[in-house]
Amino acid sequence: MINSNDIQRYILSLVEQEGKPGVKLPGARQIADTLGCSLLYVQGVLRTLTQCGVLESLPRSGTYIRQDWEKRILMNNLVVYYRDLPHFPALKALFEKEFPEFYCSEYFQNGNIELKVTHRVLANRDEYADLKGVFDQCFPDKSIFYQEVMQNFYHNGKLIGIPVIFSPAVICCNKELFAAAGVELPSPDWTFDEFYDTVCRLRKALPEECGAINLKAIHNWWFYCITASGGEILNRGAQDPVAFDEPPAVRGLCALRKLKEALISDEGKFLNDRECFARKKLAMFMGYRQSVVHFREFESCLLPPPAMGGPRTNMMGGDLLVFRKECTDTLLMKKVIKFMFSPKVQQLFGKTYGGIPLLKKAAQECLDEKVDRIYLDAMPFMRSDYYYYGAEPTRFLRQGMLRLLALSPEKIPQGAKELAAAFRTYLEIYFFNKQR
Repeated sequence: MINSNDIQRYILSLVEQEGKPGVKLPGARQIADTLGCSLLYVQGVLRTLTQCGVLESLPRSGTYIRQDWEKRILMNNLVVYYRDLPHFPALKALFEKEFPEFYCSEYFQNGNIELKVTHRVLANRDEYADLKGVFDQCFPDKSIFYQEVMQNFYHNGKLIGIPVIFSPAVICCNKELFAAAGVELPSPDWTFDEFYDTVCRLRKALPEECGAINLKAIHNWWFYCITASGGEILNRGAQDPVAFDEPPAVRGLCALRKLKEALISDEGKFLNDRECFARKKLAMFMGYRQSVVHFREFESCLLPPPAMGGPRTNMMGGDLLVFRKECTDTLLMKKVIKFMFSPKVQQLFGKTYGGIPLLKKAAQECLDEKVDRIYLDAMPFMRSDYYYYGAEPTRFLRQGMLRLLALSPEKIPQGAKELAAAFRTYLEIYFFNKQR
């Protein structure tokens, strides 16, 4: 029997299929006839979605998709950040069966419950509920999980998110494009200089429509280049936490600017780097295990990011389970957490190559000792400290880094000093205003 949850899912699927604001939806009677349900039920759901700001009702005209519908937060909505990962259809089916009152969406930007990527959660951590108490009640024995991974998400005694999957970064090389360019595949212990030389040789030899690598996720690159050079962006706890103007960090920024200069002719050409790599338009792609699934149809080689003279480090990418602070239903939180970290769901993430499950047993059953060795070796060196005191400071720093990396290479050291000074002043004002 069709109920209001089924009707809401159907209408929201129409909204997501159409997508564009101003598109008229079928009338309530037509929807009721299509679903074979009560007209009153359909009218009730349309009224609810109108009140939530997803739809707009015009008298004697009809119901339309509202402007910015995807920015509305529906209380019964699980939002998944990526739209094309292989585990999503199965996860959606399982989740909506377990929680029939929920709609699992790839298109809404935020929801009552979210699976969001690491850096977005950390940058906006003040928006999310503390899960420590609930998680402790669900799983008193945490030895069944990769606890060292979870430690990245405890801040001031609060657990802001729980990684359902995670992975260190790797660089994926397309063997076919390397061979076509006459460039040998690098060794796993390559240095940044060898990486830079490889990029230059590929860029010179490949046809115009192909590229060497994309620096689209520039925040990952400057985080890696700074830390792999022995520097830090912030030293939290220090009297002066801003550290990206110190010599090791500046070396990393100069190296990244040099790399950016070598790829200047490719800027703006390969905006969707994952798709371009899958279509054999990019020779290299830096991503995580949950991204590499897209490239299993052709021969590729996986390498760790290049060494840069500092301690070995790697970036952690993952999907974190978070609940917005507006969600105060602890019983629901417990049910969702137990579901997401059940062997069935964790095995789903691993078997569909959707990253490394947090549950050790599921990971051990899903990982291939030979194929996944590169991820296992890098796990002890993962870092995910992308949190720069809040969403606003993070935006300030990211915009500043973009402007810094647009300077000519010789101006990077002085530019780093100026940006660091500006960020120190910004933080003073930011914390002063927060204490008022």
